[in-house]
Amino acid sequence: MRLCLLVAVSAALLGGPAAADLPRNIYGAHLLIDNTGPRGIANLKWARYLVGKYGYAKTLMADITKDTQGPKPGWVDWVNECYRLEMIPVCRLGGIYRGGWIKPEADPDGGYGSMAEAVKRVVAGLPRSGKLPLYVEVWNEPNLGVEWSGKPNLREYARFFVDVSKAIRSIGDSRIKIMNGAFALSASSTEECCKAEPEFINSFDVWASHPYPQNHPPEYNIHDGTAKAKDHTIDSYLLETAILEKYGRKDVKVMITETGYALGEDLFHDSEGYPPIDEYNRADYMLRAFRDYWAKWPELVAVLPFQFSDPGWTRFDWVDPSSDTKADG
Repeated sequence: MRLCLLVAVSAALLGGPAAADLPRNIYGAHLLIDNTGPRGIANLKWARYLVGKYGYAKTLMADITKDTQGPKPGWVDWVNECYRLEMIPVCRLGGIYRGGWIKPEADPDGGYGSMAEAVKRVVAGLPRSGKLPLYVEVWNEPNLGVEWSGKPNLREYARFFVDVSKAIRSIGDSRIKIMNGAFALSASSTEECCKAEPEFINSFDVWASHPYPQNHPPEYNIHDGTAKAKDHTIDSYLLETAILEKYGRKDVKVMITETGYALGEDLFHDSEGYPPIDEYNRADYMLRAFRDYWAKWPELVAVLPFQFSDPGWTRFDWVDPSSDTKADG
């Protein structure tokens, strides 16, 4: 049933006004497979069917340390397959996971030059296309303890991000688009990074954000002035871009690298009367969010709902992980 519902969502909007030399397609899929094994190929083919030509596919590329010499072979294959399918790859880079994510190792001077060079080697070794960009998202939600060795430190993250951004830009390839590690939505975290490192404000090409509306429908949003709980909307990234503008960065382009509705979510059921999330209202909300709202907001580059198909995240699965492809495709 989920696949049928997604086809309906995807069919509602493909293409749109031109952006650069590519037709605008804001559809994306958030995968958690970083190789082209049987499951990886299946996920990419399903994603391509749903997001369409020049849609986006994101995955996690983890285990990067200062000793990493380049991308894993599976990462190279995955990016190449995205390009072959005419999808735009979004690579979320990350470190070591041991019951939580270990923060990147700083150098003796407190900077992150060694880690930045390792990230540069990874990115430099990823394939590039003559037509499509390569997006890299530098770590994830660093304002959460689980993402930063149990104790978030945004001063550390801001310096890390600035150092990594400089290293990636030294590759000298404009096809590579750098994004911050999106926060577990927090305007205050955005401001803390801007205050900590003056260069932070100019170290990204596109701003990554994670707006989660909980069980609010898409018409409950900031653009239209209909939201009371502005942190829990499909456009709560506006709280972050307002901070960026305050620090001198206007007209920022945004990629929503996570969003969506978890089955059973009912945070605003008692206080505001919105029903819990089930398969039916989730499909309705997502279809209308893409068609009636996200597609009409020009600051958005793409939206990649969390997450596509993984047994560890069943409340968020768009396609049940037990799904398969018939012989006829």
